[in-house]
Amino acid sequence: MKKLSFLVIIAAFMLTTACSVVDEVNQSLDYVNEANSLLNSMSDFAENAPGLIENAASDPEMRTELENQVNTLTENIEEFNNIDAPAVAEDLHQDLVSKNEELLNQFEQVQQDGEVMVEEIQNSEIFQTVEDITSFIDAVEKLEL
Repeated sequence: MKKLSFLVIIAAFMLTTACSVVDEVNQSLDYVNEANSLLNSMSDFAENAPGLIENAASDPEMRTELENQVNTLTENIEEFNNIDAPAVAEDLHQDLVSKNEELLNQFEQVQQDGEVMVEEIQNSEIFQTVEDITSFIDAVEKLEL
């Protein structure tokens, strides 16, 4: 009877430990997916925005599209900054949040009354900051392993 109780306790402990490991892995995978999604949207912005900026001064539709992309990216960054990173990604997350905050500040500087000032965005460091942030993609992909 004592042996059976002992075995049940050990089995329960092992099951609890295994569930904890599975939860940690799931959190890590969710984080990787969120980070990759943000980094991909930044890459898309870096690819599309220069053409929009070039035409935004003379084409109101392009200006609106540029503003929509800036607003969407801002929302994505704010959502990402508020997620809880798993233990394995805490340092990386903090680095990303720091760079994201820098980008959010730059976005604020190039907007006036909710409208993107084309001249300001052309002369800003936004694209360099986006490039700095997307350079984290290798570190994020290593978390998948």
